[in-house]
Amino acid sequence: MSIPLTGPTQPYSGSCHCGALRFTVHSPSLQDPAAQRVMECNCSVCQKYGYLTIYPSREGLEWTQGYPEKIRVYKFANQVVEHLQCKDCGSAMGMDFKGQVFDGDMLGVNVRMIHGIDVPKLEIQRANGRDMFPQFNRDY
Repeated sequence: MSIPLTGPTQPYSGSCHCGALRFTVHSPSLQDPAAQRVMECNCSVCQKYGYLTIYPSREGLEWTQGYPEKIRVYKFANQVVEHLQCKDCGSAMGMDFKGQVFDGDMLGVNVRMIHGIDVPKLEIQRANGRDMFPQFNRDY
């Protein structure tokens, strides 16, 4: 997977579907693919959750409501990466790599949870996670 690009950031607010979880993520412009990559991975879990992901540092994400009490964690395969969901509505918020996947302490934030994002206008970069991590894929 690609590491996020650096540059000036701006705050984006987001939430799960029911609003129990709210956050602010600081990211380079999501409308500028030269500043921030929005990734779509084809691995089994990213496909099932519909993730479109950006990768801020841990310091770049601020939970403003509901964390940690409204978070449900799902782990599979290597039991390291935590997939974060809302306990109430089930929205797939993103993932916590626990410092095990990228250099540095990166998180994955599902862009679909960010308010006001027009997904069809984003330039999406595809990642072949299915072949990168074949041991973690499920074919059902």
